[in-house]
Amino acid sequence: MAPITLNRSNILQWILFGLVEGLRVLRAIFTGRGRRVTAVTRYVEQNADAGNPESVLTAIDMFSYERRFLMNVGEEKGDILMNALADVDAVNVLELGAYCGYSAVLMGQALATKGGRLVSLESSAHNAAMATRV
Repeated sequence: MAPITLNRSNILQWILFGLVEGLRVLRAIFTGRGRRVTAVTRYVEQNADAGNPESVLTAIDMFSYERRFLMNVGEEKGDILMNALADVDAVNVLELGAYCGYSAVLMGQALATKGGRLVSLESSAHNAAMATRV
């Protein structure tokens, strides 16, 4: 988790974020949409073009902006990750924790151009199944 600093200029922003996310959680519980990772997987399957990594990443980003907060890599950290892979000229990558599959899609797209390989380990069988679907 990234450290945050609360001060007068941003406290209302963080309170609003907490309230909105709390309402999203309640809506998911009462509408039966299930777990966050399941919901994002369904959203990707309904809104992304199969086999198109950019479309998948865009769908995950849109889900996290519009529906529910995700602990995924996202656009900004994704750029940092991709720069780190380029700096070491990575061909094979071991990922510890798949969550919803965002980083696997991001890295897999780059590694595929080099004939590389991504191995992802996930302790949650449910998250692993959802990331595989993504």
